[in-house]
Amino acid sequence: MRTNKGALSTKLLNISVAYLCKSKQLEEAEELLVDGIRVGVQLDVVTYNTLIPAYCQFFGINEGYSVLERMRESGIRPDVVTYNSLISGAARHSLLSRCIDLFDEMLGSDVFPDIWSYNMLMHCYFKSGKPDEGYRIFRDILLKGFPPGKATFNIL
Repeated sequence: MRTNKGALSTKLLNISVAYLCKSKQLEEAEELLVDGIRVGVQLDVVTYNTLIPAYCQFFGINEGYSVLERMRESGIRPDVVTYNSLISGAARHSLLSRCIDLFDEMLGSDVFPDIWSYNMLMHCYFKSGKPDEGYRIFRDILLKGFPPGKATFNIL
């Protein structure tokens, strides 16, 4: 976990955690985090943004929320990637109210949604049988000046 200059490396920790998460080795990723913290590595938003989607995918949305709480407790502010990961996890399980709550929380936290945020919310509306709301989000995408991409049109 040390760079050539001997300094502790958050970047190296994040790369290792990402590899372990993609390899479905979350227990090992957590052990690595504990070891890193013990030797003074500072976790950052990237660390948590790596863990959240893995926890949502392998353990469920509630575990993703628990990582979000750990993030907040350590004084790290969630960003658009954080919220998008949670919205994606909620959408995967057709949890429309959670998607809406997360989107609203993002707006209330002065975190600005991106095209992915809107796409996931729109997807969740359609998946939940609310096409009128889905099309309303599509209109919002256009009004806010986001260029709809292939993913947007695939959702429609």
